[in-house]
This record gives sequence, structure tokens and C-alpha cells, in this order.
Amino acid sequence: MALPLGEERWLVAALAGNQTLSPDVDDQGKPYLISYEVEGWDSYYWTTTSFSGSQLSAYGGSLVTTVSWSIVRGDTGGSPTMLPDYVIVAEDGTRLCSTFTQYETTGETTLQSPLVEGHWRFLDPAPAAPGVDPAPGVTGVNPTPGVRATRVELMDVLARVKMLMVRAHFHWDQDEVRLNTAAVTPSPAYSREICACRPGYSGAHCTDCAWGYARVANVCLPCACSGHAACETVDGECGPCQHNTTGPHCERCLPGHYGNPLKGGCKPCACPLYEASNNFSPLCALASPDDDDDFVCTQCPDGYAGDRCEMCDAGYWGSPLTPGSSCQLCACGGAACHPGTGACVQCGPHARGAACDQCQEGYYNDSSSLTCVPCACGPGSLHALCDERGACACAQGWAGRACDVCAEGYGDITSNCPPCACGVAALTPTCDVTTGRCACAAGALPPRCDECAPGFYQLTADGCSDCKRFFSLNRRP
Repeated sequence: MALPLGEERWLVAALAGNQTLSPDVDDQGKPYLISYEVEGWDSYYWTTTSFSGSQLSAYGGSLVTTVSWSIVRGDTGGSPTMLPDYVIVAEDGTRLCSTFTQYETTGETTLQSPLVEGHWRFLDPAPAAPGVDPAPGVTGVNPTPGVRATRVELMDVLARVKMLMVRAHFHWDQDEVRLNTAAVTPSPAYSREICACRPGYSGAHCTDCAWGYARVANVCLPCACSGHAACETVDGECGPCQHNTTGPHCERCLPGHYGNPLKGGCKPCACPLYEASNNFSPLCALASPDDDDDFVCTQCPDGYAGDRCEMCDAGYWGSPLTPGSSCQLCACGGAACHPGTGACVQCGPHARGAACDQCQEGYYNDSSSLTCVPCACGPGSLHALCDERGACACAQGWAGRACDVCAEGYGDITSNCPPCACGVAALTPTCDVTTGRCACAAGALPPRCDECAPGFYQLTADGCSDCKRFFSLNRRP
């Protein structure tokens, strides 16, 4: 598991924990530190909380970090530091350290320490300067390793990690240090422990509450979720309900399921089959409160009948119990059909054909009512018959489904829709389809616009001139 290196993931801290600062981050997201920023510090470490909380699963693995460092003079002279490569800090302040050593060669250095007993010791505080109270944990230039930690003591710290400290100080003449990578490698499969947990507990070391339990005073108790969800607290909100249940306490079955959630899970309805293609009711319910296995479907759609939508209703045909089949409306113009084949038994009024889908002469199939209605052809039709859509055959000048209105370019229904005869002063060549009147320019006389109205003269395409205006212009002073 790689530990992230981005901004605000790592700090630089004194080993005593009494001084911290935020390092700079390069364009690759790697934190780095120039030594003058920590001038006067005895020793300093990279610190992160990315490795915190319960880390028992890391037992048996290794901490692996790569750092790059350099010294001011560019050589290996001077005095290297003697410090632990890693310090694990527990929530109660306990500190375990690993691998006290010195590094002579600058450049990229790999720090590695197995997370197993035998490699970790308690970090004893060094003697404080005269007149100075010792800081909690570790102080001084050269901290010393203490008693070797037992397996139980190492596991106790890993169970409650507060932070991880990685060595950043390698030489007293150090100029710069950069954190390149940090990771926790997994333990080999043969070294992992798996404990047998009692009810309510889980995890390799039984440190976690099992699903459906919550921790109360370090004890795992059942959630109030009917055994179908997890929770944060025993009296808090239930998480996503499982086993086809729903409700604040997962006490009800999901739509499309039946059962008693207080006794077990909910089972899907079969209305009448489990297949989605033949499960026609979205809801079902127990048929009896005393029987958790018998149910009825409560929302069979139109066309279905029976406790489990297993039959077709009157006016429909099909086989709901056959996968892929369904109940279809009888295509008989409203008449009855055979429940198994859909064949029409008797056609409705004025219908004919094997499927009663044709109409007798003089009738057509009205899509809105699915019945045969009369053609009702109007005065402009050539005969009384219409096609299957109800359209009548119209004489010249007539239009509409029933030939009862004038076509464009024709007008005056009372005169059998003659062609429009609009004169030179008509605004458009077409006339009103109902009255046959033309729209005239000013001064022209309806309905044809082919002469001037009284009081007007000189018919043109722009209409007629007003006689009064002519006299007023030509009146002598």
C-alpha cells in the first residue's frame, strides 16, 4: 500500500514532537526540505497520519521508504547522525523505533523495516540538559533504543497508531532531503494471522465489529436494523438495507418482494414467473400472516387475472405462464376472441375479416374508437365510399377527408366550390374557401376585386383612387 505524498500529507517534525513545519512540494508532488529551515533542531523526521488508526493488518509486512539527501560540501566527510529510521507513535504517546544506523553515502537511500517483533524497541528518552524538564517521549541529540518490544506490545501499538515518523536527518552537514516514495508492503500469506471470532466481531484479529453490529464502550452490539443492515451506533440510522428489505429499521420488504423481515429476508414475487418478462405485478404481499411462503400479487395490470396474474382476463388472450408470452388485447374491434389463440369469435358492428380488422363498404376503422364508422362523404365526393383511412374521393375543387370543404384556389361552398376569380386589385390570387370572397386592395369592390367601389375610380393592382381626393387636388383657389 503506497502512502500518498501530496500537499498536506506530510509534515516535518522534531523527534521530540515539540517543533513542526510544512515542507515544500516539487512539481512531481514530492515533499522536500532545505536544512536551513530546521536550523537548531536536534533531529527531524517526515511525519504522516496516512498510516494511523488500526494497522494490525500491516503486521508481518514492511515499511519501505526511499529518500534522497545531500550534504553541503558534496563529500562524505563530517559526522553522520545515529537515529532510528522509523518511529511509530501510538495514541497514548508510546513510541516504538526501528533500525538505529548511520548512512555514509549521499543520494537515494532506501529505509526498510519489517513490522514483526524483534525489529522494534521502545524509544527511551535521552538525558535532558541541566535545568530543562524532559519533553514527553524523546529529546536530545542521540536518543537511545530501549527494551525490545514483544509481539503483544507491537500489536498493541499497531492497533492504535497516531502517526508514522520517517527519518529525514542523515548528516550534520546535510543540505537537502527529499521524500521520493513511502509504502507498506503486505505480509506473506503464510505469516498472516486469522483469528476465529465470536459473534459480532470480525477482522483478522477480531478487532472490528461484524456487519450489523456497532461498538458501544468497546463492545460490539447488534444494530436495530432487523439483521439486514449495518449502523454507526446501535440506536442510530441504519445503513443501506440488504436482503430485499427497506424502512428506517429494514422492517419492511421492498416492492416486488414478500416475507417477514423480522424473521428473515424477503423473497422476490413470481407474478406468475420470476423472469422479468413474465413478472407482471410490481407488488405482492403475504396471503396470510401465519404463512411466510404463500403470497398474492396485488397489482396485476389490465388484461391479467388470478392471485398471481397467471390468467388472461376477458377480452384478452395469451399464456402468462409461458416465458416470453403475455396477455394481448383481442384484435377483434371490441369483440371477444379465443383465450389461447386470439382468433376472433364474432366481429363487431360493420366489421369483417378474420381479425375483424376490416370494415364493410361505406365504413372505415376509426383509430380513436377502434370501431367501424360511416364514411359520411360530403357534397364534393364522387361517390359514397371511402378508403380504409376514411378518405373520400373528391371532385375537382373539393378537399378534406369527407370532401366537405373547398380546396385551395377554390371557394364558396354554396356554389359547389368554383375556381377563385379574383380581379386585378385582389391582394392574393386565392379566395376564401368558404365564401369565395377575394381580399381586395383599398377602393376595390368585393367579392372579386375586379371593379372599383362607389366613390372610387381607376382600377389598378394597387386598388382604386378616391374621387374626393381627386376633386380636392383639382379645386381652383
